[in-house]
Amino acid sequence: MSFARFSFSEPLSFQHENRSQGGRGRGRGRGRQQQGSSCDDEDARAGAFCYPEQIPIPLYGSRPRAPPPPPSATSVPNIFSYQAPTPPPTAHVAPLTPSIPIQFPIRPFERAAQMEGLLMSSEGSRKYHRFRLNGGMSSAETVGCPLLCAYCFNYARNSHPEAAGELYSPQQVADRLLQIAQENRLHKFRVSGAEPILGHASLRHLLQVEQAIFARDPVAHLVVETNGLLLGYDSTLLQAFLDGQSRLRAEGHSGTLSVRVSIKGATPASFEKITGATASAFQYPVRALQALQKAGVDATPAVMCDIHTDHDLEDIHALLAIRSGLAYSLAAPTGAPPGFGGTSSGHQPAGPAARGPMDFVDRNGAPLEIERLDRIPFIMANLDARGVAVARPPAN
Repeated sequence: MSFARFSFSEPLSFQHENRSQGGRGRGRGRGRQQQGSSCDDEDARAGAFCYPEQIPIPLYGSRPRAPPPPPSATSVPNIFSYQAPTPPPTAHVAPLTPSIPIQFPIRPFERAAQMEGLLMSSEGSRKYHRFRLNGGMSSAETVGCPLLCAYCFNYARNSHPEAAGELYSPQQVADRLLQIAQENRLHKFRVSGAEPILGHASLRHLLQVEQAIFARDPVAHLVVETNGLLLGYDSTLLQAFLDGQSRLRAEGHSGTLSVRVSIKGATPASFEKITGATASAFQYPVRALQALQKAGVDATPAVMCDIHTDHDLEDIHALLAIRSGLAYSLAAPTGAPPGFGGTSSGHQPAGPAARGPMDFVDRNGAPLEIERLDRIPFIMANLDARGVAVARPPAN
């Protein structure tokens, strides 16, 4: 059995140097370590989606913008010409509009179909919020997600996606990312923001972005950050993703891919409380991790540590390492409660000594970047309104 190479062995107060310039940790609005809040200069200039005060739940964006003109035709060679299968009955729904209120718990697969219909053009373009250098990577941040996580800094954009972002073709996305990378002498790329994979149309768009980047940077490394929901739920979507990777290899592209799957809760009940989605969807991100690793994809999990107690983390360890057979072991840090971490499964941590309650360690001792909470007013109001407790102090 091959093991995903990761662990986290830094104290929770650790701060990377490359995050001090306004960047944040990987994932959806969770890792900013800079002074102030996550309403950075660009958010403040945009105005519509930066909330310095508490606002009611669910949140909706203000100052809707007129839709931008469609992008010009691009020269991306389309090697991803598969036909999407007929969607399940729940996908035949009306698009989201501002007049449709959000009802909790959310039906995430119906919402994903709504989002994709709203955010994708018939020519294959997709809405993006922004492109920027973030965490040492050239990053593209998408608009739209089937979940409404209480801690997400994209909460307003995901609540009211028709008013956010602009359409970009796959080639335009690649051009923006490559320009940022060249200006900063990087070969690392990331597609994140909200949720890159909402269905077959958005997956096809993502694969074409990957193809265009790899065609111009043969040593590129692309990280796709996802909640894994759709990949774990729809086997045809997962197979299309894997087929796309095979086609890229067959075309002779040498770039590499990593997939980072966000684990949103320790139990179905906590998943529903955190994400707003039905508890039955809890299983699908772990299924996606299992399937991706089995297929040889470099896929690793990520966890928002600030809203999980040590007991929650033990449950996540049991879910990943014991019940699901994934290649993870949760190390027992100094001062941890009895029975915490890898001791119950017989695994011993490898690599550097464990120093914090989020020390995931596999047998190769490779690093995992944890997620930290953006403690700005509207996020704290969301957490309080949804009954999600903050279990850990702020990062230094």
